[in-house]
Amino acid sequence: MVYRRFRFRDCAAQGEKIVAFPGGVTTSCVDEGALPGRVVNWARRLPILDASCQSCEAIGICGGGCIFDGEAIYGPGQFDQRNCHFTKTAVKFMIWDIRDELAKERMTSRRWRNAYACSSEARPGHAIFGGA
Repeated sequence: MVYRRFRFRDCAAQGEKIVAFPGGVTTSCVDEGALPGRVVNWARRLPILDASCQSCEAIGICGGGCIFDGEAIYGPGQFDQRNCHFTKTAVKFMIWDIRDELAKERMTSRRWRNAYACSSEARPGHAIFGGA
C-alpha cells in the first residue's frame, strides 16, 4: 500500500526458490512432499487469477499466503483463509488509522512512510505494532 506496488505473490514457492530433496527430487516448496501423488504448479497459483479473489478489497496487498497451507487445510485449489482474514483485517485497520491520522494534521510523504512502512523504517512503538 505504502509503496504502491501490487503484491502478486506471498509464497516463495511461486517462483522465488528451488528446494532440493535427497535423491535428486527438486520442487519449489519445502512442504510439497506432504501432498502425496500431487504435482502442483505453485507459480500459477496467484490470487489475481482466482475468480473468488478478484473482487477482494485486500487483493493488492495479499499475495495469497502460503499456497501449501491453503491446499493442505482448505483443499485443492484453495488459498489459506487465515491469510485472507488477516489481510482484510489489516486493510481495514490501515484505512481507519490513516483516516484518524489525517484528521489530526497534514500528512507529508515522509511522515506517511515513517508511520506506515513495514520495513526497516517501521517503528515498533507505532499503533500498527500494537504500541501507542
